[in-house]
Amino acid sequence: MDVTVRLYSVFRLKYEDYNSTTGIRLEIEVGSSIYDLLEKVEIEPKNVSIVRVNELIVKDFNLSLDNGDNVEIFPFYGGG
Repeated sequence: MDVTVRLYSVFRLKYEDYNSTTGIRLEIEVGSSIYDLLEKVEIEPKNVSIVRVNELIVKDFNLSLDNGDNVEIFPFYGGG
């Protein structure tokens, strides 16, 4: 199945031709969770601040994804 993934801030740096408008389309196995997706895009869950699936914030990374889902992954931000 396919999902669209949008990465924010430093997470984009792993993808040289990353398009911030369209994100990247990834093929994942049926029943894959957010944890599985994070592993596929090589992002440690401890570095993730927010995950949104179809514009809803998800706190349980064990959530199974569905074909056509739009996933947004945000890192922690700092400043001062």
